[in-house]
Amino acid sequence: MKKSLLLLLFSILIAFSFISVAKAKDCHLSETEMTITVGSTAKLKVKGTKEKITWSSSDKKIISVKNGKITAKASGTAVISAKVGKSVMSCHVTVKKTGILVHMLDIGQGDAILIQVSNKNILIDTGEEKYYEQLMTQLDHFGVKSVDSLILTHPDSDHIGSADKVIQNYDVAEVYMPKKTCTSREFSEVIAAVSSAGITPINPNEGDFLSLACDLTAQVLSVDEGDSNNSASIVMRLDYYNNSFLFTGDAPAKVENEVMGKYDVDVDVLKVAHHGSDYSSPILYLKTVSPEFALISVGAGNSYGHPCDTTINRLEKFAKSILRTDLNGTITIKGDGDTLTSETEPLITWEEKEVETKSRKYTEKKEATQIIGNKKSKVFHTDQCDSLPLEKNRIYFDSEDEAIAQGYRPHNSCVN
Repeated sequence: MKKSLLLLLFSILIAFSFISVAKAKDCHLSETEMTITVGSTAKLKVKGTKEKITWSSSDKKIISVKNGKITAKASGTAVISAKVGKSVMSCHVTVKKTGILVHMLDIGQGDAILIQVSNKNILIDTGEEKYYEQLMTQLDHFGVKSVDSLILTHPDSDHIGSADKVIQNYDVAEVYMPKKTCTSREFSEVIAAVSSAGITPINPNEGDFLSLACDLTAQVLSVDEGDSNNSASIVMRLDYYNNSFLFTGDAPAKVENEVMGKYDVDVDVLKVAHHGSDYSSPILYLKTVSPEFALISVGAGNSYGHPCDTTINRLEKFAKSILRTDLNGTITIKGDGDTLTSETEPLITWEEKEVETKSRKYTEKKEATQIIGNKKSKVFHTDQCDSLPLEKNRIYFDSEDEAIAQGYRPHNSCVN
C-alpha cells in the first residue's frame, strides 16, 4: 500500500515538472493589447525564444507588420499574430485617428500652409525669403523638426522664397513642384538646394493621387496650365475622412472654372486663390465650392489691395466664415474626420507690418506685379489696371521684358 502511494506521488511530481518545463519554454508577446495612432510604428517582441518568428496581420489595410515592426495605416482594429514553431500568440491592436490640423501661417504677403496629419508634416509653399524668420518661428511653434512633403505650388517668390532654407534646415524628404520654370534668383536657389539635398523633385500631373500620409487622399486637380506662373499652380483637393480641403496656389479664374468643370470642388475648407485678388474666385465657382471656411493669406496694407472688396463680397455670399492672416494672425483648422473647428492666434508681432505705401519706388512694385497681355491689341497691363482684357483674350507674362520680347507694348495708364 505504501509502495503504491509512493509511486502515485512520484508520478504527480513528474507531471508537475513537465508542466513547469513546458511553461518555461512557452513564448509570450510583450503586449497582448495595444493602442496606437495612424501613421505611427511600434515594435513587438516575443519573450523567451530564439526561434524564428513568423508575423502576420488579420487586416493589412489597417496594420502592416514585418520583423515584429508594425505600421498603422488606417483606423480600426486588427490582430497581430506571431507563430513560433507550433505555438501562435497574438496581440489585439486598436488604431485611432490622429485628426488633421491645417495651419495657415502668418508670413506677410505670400503663402505658407502647414498640414499635420497621421504623424506627417506637409508644407505647402514657404512665403518670401525675407520672412523666413517668421516662418521658422511658426514651424517651431507647431513642433516641426522635419518636413515629409514640401509642395511648391508655382515659382513666384512669395510662394517659394524660403524654400531653399526649409530644405536646408528641416530635413525635407520629398518635394513636389510644377514643370514650370522661372529665371528668378529664388527659383535658382530652390533648384540648387534640392540638388544639394539629393532630392529628385516630383512633377505631378493633373489627376494624380499623391501619397502624402495615411488616411489622407490627395488629388492634383490642375497643374502647369496656361503660360503664366499663376496658371501653372498646383491645385489640390485633400480629403481626411469626411473633412475636405481645396488648395489653389495663385490659380486664376480660368483655371478655377476648368477645375470646377472636371472635378468635385464642393469642400469644407477653401484656400482662396491669389490672396483674394479680383482675377480669381469667380462667383459660380464660389457658389459650387460653398466652403464652411474660406482662408486668405495676405499681408497687412499690401500695395495690391488684396483681398479685393469684390472678392470679399462674393465670398460673403457663399462662405460661412472668412479668416485672414492680416486680421486674424495664424489660422488653424482642426478636423476629426467629421467636424471642423477653427482657432486663430497672433504668433507673429509685425513691428513693421507689410505696409507698402505710395512712396515706395514703382520699380519695387513692378517686380511683384502680374503682367497681363491683351492677345487682340498686343498691349500689356499690370494686374491692377482698370482696363484689363477679358479672360479669354489674356496672356500672362513673368515680366515686362518677356511681354516686349513677344511683341507686346505697355499700356500708357498702368505701366510707366
